[in-house]
Formats: sequence, C-alpha cells, structure tokens
Amino acid sequence: MSADTRYNESSLIDNGLTTQALFGGGLGLPPVWTTLGANVKAWLVTPTSANLLSAVATTSTGTGALVFATSPTFTTSIIAGSPTMALLNTTATTVNAFGAATNIVMGGATTTGTTTTSGLAMTFNSLTYGTGVYITTNAASMSSGAKLLDIVMTGNGPGSGSMSAANVTLSGTNSFSSITTTGQTISNTRTGTSSTNIALTLTASGGSTSTALNVTAGGVVIGTSGTAILKVLSATATLDFGSTAAGAVSDLTITVTGAALNDVVILGAPNGSVPAAGTFFAWVSATNTVKVRFANNALVTSYDPASGTYRVTVIQH
Repeated sequence: MSADTRYNESSLIDNGLTTQALFGGGLGLPPVWTTLGANVKAWLVTPTSANLLSAVATTSTGTGALVFATSPTFTTSIIAGSPTMALLNTTATTVNAFGAATNIVMGGATTTGTTTTSGLAMTFNSLTYGTGVYITTNAASMSSGAKLLDIVMTGNGPGSGSMSAANVTLSGTNSFSSITTTGQTISNTRTGTSSTNIALTLTASGGSTSTALNVTAGGVVIGTSGTAILKVLSATATLDFGSTAAGAVSDLTITVTGAALNDVVILGAPNGSVPAAGTFFAWVSATNTVKVRFANNALVTSYDPASGTYRVTVIQH
C-alpha cells in the first residue's frame, strides 16, 4: 500500500461483519482487522455501553452504562475487590459528598477490632490549622427535639470490662510551654428573651452504681479564675454523743478514707439531734479521720443529743 493511499469509510461485507472488515479504498487491499468476534462486530454496528460490555466481557467488571471522568452517575454501588480501597484519592481541597442522601450507613453489621479496623475510621495527618471534622446546620429549619449529632448504642454489652458510647482522647507532646490544650469544649451561647440555655446535661441510671460524672484525674474549676477542686470524699456514721454538761463539749469520729489534715469539711447533722442551745462542727483530726464535736452552749442545762446519722463531706484542693 503506497504512502499516499487515502482511507475512507469502512467497507462492511458479508451481511454485516460476519467474517471481516476492509479498511481502504475497496480495491482488494489486505484487511486491517480479520475474523472479528461477534460481540465486537455488534458494538461497531451499534456502539452502545451494553454492546461494549459484551465485547470486553472477559476483562470487565460491573454492569450498566460506560463511565467517563466528569460527573458520572452510579445507580447502585462501587464494590472493592481487595481489603483496602482508596475511594476518594484526590488533591482537591473541597470534596462534596452524599448530595441529598438522608440515610448514610457505614460499616458492616458485625465489625470487630480496634479503632483503625472499625466501621468508620478517619485520619487527618499534618493538620496545621482548621478543623478535622466540621458539622454545621441551619437551626431555623430544625423542629423541636431535633439533634445535630446523635450517638446511640443499644443491645447487650460485654460480659465484663467496659464500653463507651463516645471516647475523646488528646495525647502527645506540647511543642510550646505556653500552649493550652482542651480535650473537649462545649458551649451554648444562643440568645433569647425567655429561653433557657444548658451547655451539658448528664444522666446515669439503671446500674447497681450509676455515676453521671466521674473525674478520675485533674481538678474541677467552677467559674472564671475559680479554685480547682481535686477530690470530694464523703461518709456517714451513726453518732450518739451522750449527755453533755452546760459549757462542755463531746467529740466523736467518722472514718473518711483519703481525708488529710487541713482539708475542708462540711458536716450534715440530723435535725432531730440538734438541741435548742448547742452546735456541731467537724474537722480532719488525723489521716482518714474526721472529728465531730458537739458544743453545749447553755449556761446551766445539760443536753443529750438524740442518736442519729451524720454525714461529713471532705473537699480537697
């Protein structure tokens, strides 16, 4: 075939590509493609996605329409054939996902393992500024009882050990000595004429021991520039002071494990044990020991306070 041969339309012979196609001038030149497969011939005649899929069936996966790079539409799902898959591997700085979806399900029905092998794991490396996960909504469209984030755990728990519905951990090393780090910040600054704002509500019930707030380390600060409370201890005991002469005092003790000298002590005395002219007060007299004193302030009369249950609360700063 000479260099100046001009190619024109395909010459399709033998009733629609049953044996071969000739490309050229129709002058008996050697065929370019011979003995084409039936599915390939069908796609050449009618170039649809379905015919193309039939033509390459042994080297393709999935069904439906042919997919191109810009804004493809998937009708069912994308299935990974390996244990790991980069679903969105992109250099884009903004990725919009899920569109008008109202229900998004992630993870299998029975997912076990650590955080990195659970239903949903997200890693944000080298996050210098900004936010790893940002959730926002227009409250004007929300009805009463609506929740921006709702975490629910149901079903039977493990036979022993512990479990958590949400776990927030901040660890590592602070690069600067003046930095302040916070594990979690909750604020409610909405304005309203007669509304009530609550930043945090805690409820614990149903267990043999139910604790709404358990601070295991560090102090609790109430109010701006408040003094941190490190620990609160409490104990009760039945005390019977006996008869105490006018102007005299009687002392009894209550064991409070962990109490130390100079701790703050709050005393709760039973109403039926308080005489007309007498007072009670308490202090830490020794390690693990709180002394409760009854002072008879009468000038003449002796008093015998009725036996009752007293509570002492020790606050450590």
